Amino acid sequence: MRTVAPKNIVIIGGIDWAYDLSQVISKTSVITGTNIVYNTHPYGNKAPSTDWDAKFGNLAATYPLFATEFGTYDCSGSWTQSLITYMEGKECPGPRGLGMWHQVGWTAPARR
Repeated sequence: MRTVAPKNIVIIGGIDWAYDLSQVISKTSVITGTNIVYNTHPYGNKAPSTDWDAKFGNLAATYPLFATEFGTYDCSGSWTQSLITYMEGKECPGPRGLGMWHQVGWTAPARR
């Protein structure tokens, strides 16, 4: 991929259906290169807020982090809102497109 499109963003998910990025946080599985974004998929049934820092949140201090998929099976608005607030506090992209794209060399288009 890097030979054909060296500037493309590469999105890398964690283990456990992309939720758990703790191996990257502990530096045992870091991918090197440019324009790399780590991706998490937290869901309410397996992602209590007490685990967020250890599973993915602490990664945001060092690497770009993006939640491309998340939610609850019971449509709980409180869990979802807690996750959105948490991700915004980490300056991570989420449902509102906030984030750390400056760390991967991508510039958002101008808003209309």
